[in-house]
Amino acid sequence: MEALGCEADLVLDALADVYALRDVQSLCDRVCECVVRLSDYRLALLSLYFGDDVYIGLEGGSDDLRNRFFETASTTPMEVRQKKRAQIWSNHRIPGTDLCFIPAGSEIHFGPSFTPSPEAPGAEWQPDDRLMLFVRGAQAEVHGVLSLDHPADGQRPDPEDLGSLRAVDRFMKLMAVQIHNRHLAHKLQESEERYAAVVEQG
Repeated sequence: MEALGCEADLVLDALADVYALRDVQSLCDRVCECVVRLSDYRLALLSLYFGDDVYIGLEGGSDDLRNRFFETASTTPMEVRQKKRAQIWSNHRIPGTDLCFIPAGSEIHFGPSFTPSPEAPGAEWQPDDRLMLFVRGAQAEVHGVLSLDHPADGQRPDPEDLGSLRAVDRFMKLMAVQIHNRHLAHKLQESEERYAAVVEQG
């Protein structure tokens, strides 16, 4: 019961930030911070795509990691991303969730943008393991991926007992819609400002 109370407090805290932060990038970083607090993972990286706009949220990683991901995300064609997502979803989804666990040595090839996590003696988690959550909008469309790494307990996720990952899965379903709404509001404001500038010049 106490854990559920902490989860509820965290969700309410993050929702307050949704309405307080107008900058989408800052909001993405805040969501990653909340995910790390909520889960057993030390690193959270959120990559979102809204048309030509790309956002990389990060907690627990370096600016170099963010920059590498942004460069890859900005230059990879959409059809390539969609093909890889479909392969991951088909072969590595954890049933009943938007989570996918891709073990080291799988058929999925990942580029060098995500640095392998440190190898811990006796840990089940391998440096090249990948755990990701598909981030969906209100119509179930995929806007991006939340990647998690560096599990505090060194263990791989157990599909029969996901623990805090269940909370992360629910949390991101809520936050994804809010981020998308904030992005739409931002684009609307930009459009209105451009229109006002044209009218003023005319």
